[in-house]
Amino acid sequence: MGTLTLADLKDELRTALGGRTDQDARLARAINLAQVRAARLWDFDELRRTYKATNFYNNNPDDRFLALPANIRKVHSLVLEDGANSRKLTYVPPRQWDKFLSSVETSRRGRPTHYTKWQDQIEFYPIPDKQYTWRLRCTVWPADLSADTDKSDLDEKDDLIIALAASWIYLTLGDNDRAAYWYRVARSLFQEGMSEEGAQVDLEIKAGDPVGAVTAAQYWSDPFVRSAP
Repeated sequence: MGTLTLADLKDELRTALGGRTDQDARLARAINLAQVRAARLWDFDELRRTYKATNFYNNNPDDRFLALPANIRKVHSLVLEDGANSRKLTYVPPRQWDKFLSSVETSRRGRPTHYTKWQDQIEFYPIPDKQYTWRLRCTVWPADLSADTDKSDLDEKDDLIIALAASWIYLTLGDNDRAAYWYRVARSLFQEGMSEEGAQVDLEIKAGDPVGAVTAAQYWSDPFVRSAP
């Protein structure tokens, strides 16, 4: 979480704009745009979440879908939680998904083994045969700041947000020189912050699958399995 409140960020941004007050109505909007812009630059650790969800089971074709929260940016992994029978599902890109499923029976039910993501929902194959619990690891977008006491979801990046917001406001005002200056400041702050990002201190690379391979029980009826295990 950030250190400065929205009120503090507005004060700092106003100062970065030379103390002008004619842009006060835009300050919060520029700050929220700057948060999103910063999030697009890097998959920051503090924007990573783990969610638990359960799918609906109504015994109709819509059982294949699982709705996602609106603020999810990317799904990194999806695990079906079922005690010793838990398993990580295999992601399939949407174009490949449609290619495979266009020529097979798509109403088959069972424990899902594969999924794809389209807009704000997950689609399973096969269609779940009951209600399951799911664990999603994902990246979210930072929440908008609205109350003056709100703080950014981005950890210790208040200066980056201010610089990006100043660059945006100057750009929209047609002051390209000041916009470029503040963007250079933002880029320097971003690169400085990257020295602490991306390094996983507890990481071991092992050959093979440390958990044990999971294969489909009926591989002959699964379009995503090319050969018998």
